Order: sequence, then structure tokens, then C-alpha cells
Amino acid sequence: MEKTTVAIIGGGVLGVGMLRDLSMRGVKAILIEEHDLGFGASSGYPGLLHSGGRYALHDPATAKVCAGENAIIRKIGRHCVQETAGYFIRLPEDDPGYEEKWVTACEATGIPLAEASLKDAHRLEPNLTVRAAAVYKLPDAAIDVFRLCRQNALSAQKYGGHALPFTAVTGIVHTNAHVQGLRIRNNLTGQFDTVCCDFIINAAGVWGGKVARLAGISLDITLTRRTLIYINHRLTNRIINRLHQPAPGDTFVPYDSMTILGTAYSPAEKPADFVPTTEEVVDLINTGEVLFEKLPYYPILRTCTEIRPRYRAAPGAAARETHRDFVMVDHSQEGLHGFASVIGGKLTTYRLLAEKITDFICGKLSIKSPCRTAQEPIIDIP
Repeated sequence: MEKTTVAIIGGGVLGVGMLRDLSMRGVKAILIEEHDLGFGASSGYPGLLHSGGRYALHDPATAKVCAGENAIIRKIGRHCVQETAGYFIRLPEDDPGYEEKWVTACEATGIPLAEASLKDAHRLEPNLTVRAAAVYKLPDAAIDVFRLCRQNALSAQKYGGHALPFTAVTGIVHTNAHVQGLRIRNNLTGQFDTVCCDFIINAAGVWGGKVARLAGISLDITLTRRTLIYINHRLTNRIINRLHQPAPGDTFVPYDSMTILGTAYSPAEKPADFVPTTEEVVDLINTGEVLFEKLPYYPILRTCTEIRPRYRAAPGAAARETHRDFVMVDHSQEGLHGFASVIGGKLTTYRLLAEKITDFICGKLSIKSPCRTAQEPIIDIP
């Protein structure tokens, strides 16, 4: 039998971020993940550490947060980040008026940007289309999601946190409307065990509704597919975004010897709907070809589909803590104290979201330790 203060269900980047933050504040915490760390939505992330430029015009609040967290993660997680920088490219058929509004929005939200000459852009990125009409440089970066998850877990371990991958939650124990613990099963050995705890965070992503039902809670989650293509060639040394209304197939992320092309969106039927359709892949290639004309001639290494959850509140539901595509639900308002669910979020803002959730948990537990995750490196390697 394990005893802890907080149990986190879900080992994506947000889950391990919470594990690290709680552990650094001296809160005893355990993370339970049915598969390996980074499985699920985190594993299908395109590897982009946002500068905020993609959201500057339509969601300035998110753009500002991304810009701030971009700088923090590049500092604390430098061993997970490749400092590629990024280009936003306008093509002749794209609206110059959109470009003007976008530049103003970037400046208003504090996103560092500079117009680059077309000559320099083509010299530095020879595969880029010669049809580019305008180029702007922003501090986008590439990030290794799996390394980020693993290093957060190792950092938490240093402070007493404990991650249990390949472990399924089979039951949530509660008495008199208060959480008592979890029943778990080791998927490798088949052994059953119990975790006693005071608070449970449901960060299971697309499986969040299934976890909530173990506690007798209804959590209405809709699913979205996000398809990516991994090209077996480094087409570009910088992250390339097309400067127009965000659309499928307009982002190229280089990482090591690959380039990740995304993203095609469609509704998903089930959490394990991981196989892209031929139509999605062909549409991405056709759309991306306008930025890199030779794209169809390079081999595809693999394709994948990430399933993303979105929370749908019931009519008349109590107020929730929300932030764009992220929501936190405190289930004490539904009669179960010590249980909360988190749905959605962005990798770029995972640390800040983990901080806010940990603040909430510490408030419930009357713990006043401050957050230090923005100051201390995730892994202290020379």
C-alpha cells in the first residue's frame, strides 16, 4: 500500500509538470500512467515551442502567455530545446492586410519579431519557395516532448516525487463525499495495489471521462483528431509558418534529421483513433507544397494522429477555471471533495498551467510553499 498526499492520473507533459511542481513545494505526490510517460496527446505533439506568433492576432492573451513561457522553458529546459528560431512567410496570394494587422498584434503582445530580407531567407533556407513575398523572424523553437516528460519526472524524483508508468487505475475510493485513495494494477506484472491519498487530479486527457466515471462523476469530453506527417529529411533549419489565417498544412517543424508537417484537424470517434486517413495525409502534402515545392519527392517516415480532448460543460454547470482550450473542474461542487479534473492545454504553457493547478491544490491543503519551477532548471546538467 502506497501513501501519498496527491495522486495524479495521467503521465502527459501536464501531469509530469504537476508532479515536479508539487514535489518541489514539499508535497508528497505520485503519478500513475497506464502506458509510458508522454503517451496520448503529448506523443502526437508537433514539437513546436510557440513564440506566440500564431495566436497574436486572434488570441492575444494566449500569445502573450506563450511568449513568456517560451523564454522560461528555453531557460529551464534547454536540454530539451533546439534553438531553431522561426520564419512566418507570406505568399503573393496571401492578404497583405492580414500581415499588417499581424505585425501590429505581435508588437502589442510583446512578441519579438524582425522582418528578414528575402535574399537572406533564401540563402539560409534554400528549399523555401522563391515565391515568398515577406518573411518575419520570431523566437519559435523545436522541443523534444518525450525528453521533456522524462526530465520533469526525474526532477520530481529528486524532490521525492514518484512516477508509476504502465499502471492502470481500476477504482477511486471515497467515503462520505471525500477522496480516500486509488486502486491500481501494474500492467507488466498484473499485481493489484492501493494508493491512499488526500487529493486526486484527473489529468488523463482523452481518457478523463473514463477516469471520472470511476468516481461516479460525469465528465462530458469531445474529441478532436490532429494529424501530423514526419518527413524523412530536414527540409528547413527554422520552423516555418505560413503568414495567413491559421490552416492545415501551414507549419513545418525541423527536429534532428526530420521535418514535422502539420496539422490536419477532424472530429474523433474514440480516444484510440490514432490512424490517419489517406485523404488527411494527401491534403497536408498538397497544402504544404506551396511553401516547399519539392515536398512530394521526399519520403514519409511516419504519420500519426493525436487525439485532443475538449470539455463540454453541462447547461447550468457551476463556474470552472478556464483558459482558452484548457479547463479545470473542481468536483467538490458536484459532491466529491478532493477530486479535480484538468482537460486540454498547450505544451508551451504546460509549466504555467501546472503552477496554477498546484496553487489550487495547495490552497485546498492549506500549503503555502511558493512555485519555483520557472527559476530552477529541470535537469541540472553542465
